[in-house]
Amino acid sequence: MAEPSGTGPDRAAASWAVAWLWHRDGKWANVRLEGISMHPLIQDGARLRVRFGTFQAADLKVGDLVIYSPREAAPPGLEGRLPARRLIAHRVVRIGRRGSRAGLVYVKGDPLSTWRASWIRASEILGRVAAVTQPDGHRLHLNTPAGRALARGAAWISRTLGFVDAHLPRRPTDPMHSLTGQGLSVLRRGYDAVARRFEHEDEPAGSWVLSAEERFIICACRPWVSESDAGRIGRLAGEVLDWDQVRAQVVALGLAPLMFRNLSDPRMHGICPASFLEKIGRSSHVSAYLTMQRREELARVLGALREREIEPVLLKGAALACTVYENPALRTMNDLDLLVRPDQIETASAALGGLSYRQLYRAALSDPARRAAFYGQHHHTIPLMEPRGRAVVELHRHIVTMQERCSYDVERLRARARRVTMTGLPGLAHPEILVPCPADLVLHTCLHLSYTDRFVGKLRDLIDLHETVRRYGAEVDWGQILAEVPSQAVARCLYSCLDLARRLYATPIPDDFLHELRRHARMGPVGSGVLRALACSALFNSASSRTVLTAATVRWCCDTLLRRAGWTARLRALASLLAEG
Repeated sequence: MAEPSGTGPDRAAASWAVAWLWHRDGKWANVRLEGISMHPLIQDGARLRVRFGTFQAADLKVGDLVIYSPREAAPPGLEGRLPARRLIAHRVVRIGRRGSRAGLVYVKGDPLSTWRASWIRASEILGRVAAVTQPDGHRLHLNTPAGRALARGAAWISRTLGFVDAHLPRRPTDPMHSLTGQGLSVLRRGYDAVARRFEHEDEPAGSWVLSAEERFIICACRPWVSESDAGRIGRLAGEVLDWDQVRAQVVALGLAPLMFRNLSDPRMHGICPASFLEKIGRSSHVSAYLTMQRREELARVLGALREREIEPVLLKGAALACTVYENPALRTMNDLDLLVRPDQIETASAALGGLSYRQLYRAALSDPARRAAFYGQHHHTIPLMEPRGRAVVELHRHIVTMQERCSYDVERLRARARRVTMTGLPGLAHPEILVPCPADLVLHTCLHLSYTDRFVGKLRDLIDLHETVRRYGAEVDWGQILAEVPSQAVARCLYSCLDLARRLYATPIPDDFLHELRRHARMGPVGSGVLRALACSALFNSASSRTVLTAATVRWCCDTLLRRAGWTARLRALASLLAEG
């Protein structure tokens, strides 16, 4: 039985009421296990990390550990006030697929005989366990390859030997002395012996596809450098053969201010040639100057929009420079992205027109009909450029261009936006601006990096993701992010970005959330490994001329693995990418 410590009808009823609220809101929570119904794999007193929410039979697999609540008689004194239920943690050993069993799941405690098993409706399930913390502190993740193998093995032993135990003439009173209990004990000892051979979550990702120069860039371009990072940067600098290539890549990726700031640290003295540091310094000063020019232009644009009673939400670089980076000059910006309500787009465009902004589009969209058709379905309107070329403004209707069934509710994102003070801009009369909340910053960065750009030349976005989680990870509701994922394709995009950030930058993302997200994305070890290798190569693709795959080929390969589209759509996308060069 799984419920908070304590006994009695009041405690049981209160526990169910809290669990029902978690179930309704799709929360993540820790629940304490009481009893030996899941022994020996999960011991009495273990803490279960539960993903609460609504589940269908199709969402479950044999071996899953679920929390459910059967209907019972009302506890004395609580009739008519709270539904009388208790929380039970059992394993799914069978799923009904057809006939009268369709939509039902067969659950039982691990060491118990099949006489104690029962069929329940999927609607009775309040949550699924993602991880277990044993009383001795050992952590067991149930959504890793080893954890799934353990769960399926436990389900087979529990169902098969449980049936045998139920028909023995003399059954032991202690479930742990039964055939089922002994079989589970053997399984647990075998798992402990070989689990490490199956877990590869902490190995560096894609290191075999990266050159020494690219590994140095990944390590040296980070907003915050620890003592261990400083030592690793020095070791990697000794492997660099072509410093001119490093400079060209860093400048093309927009990372010159970050690298110059880090290599100017006294701890990095003498690890790179003086001429290289001088060239990077010049590029950094130019990038910082352009960034501050665009920030001043942003203040002018916000002032013009506020005169029309339009308050946009800042996105991407404009928001990150104000919230995530201590020094805004470290985050370069190519354009200014503003989220505006759809009914205010025309008014906002007219306001920018009053500042002499003009439309900017590619030669391929010179035909007005084709241009209107493209931007009519795009997530932002036609970009607008300032006459002197100091800034380009994109008025966003949405965060990314997605199909309707896969799209996020942008009004929810706008409602969760928070106000921050934008300092260093004397031309802004009201320094308070709207930026997305930390969870939405993570979400938008992931979708823009993977769904929109397919990782091509976007190492800077991966650094943004790492720094956002490092600074605001405690404020991010990871369960809410998972509950709002609209499709499997979006889950793949989120998982690929978060997994890559954790492997390349040791981003502190909760393990249980990441494993649950990979399960939702249905990404196996082979598919996720191939996508990681492609993503690592793509991060530098637009900046390096020494790549085996072209940018168009990498984009198509990543798109195929992320979206899982039909072959007709894949070939059409490949032809379009090749035509665009």
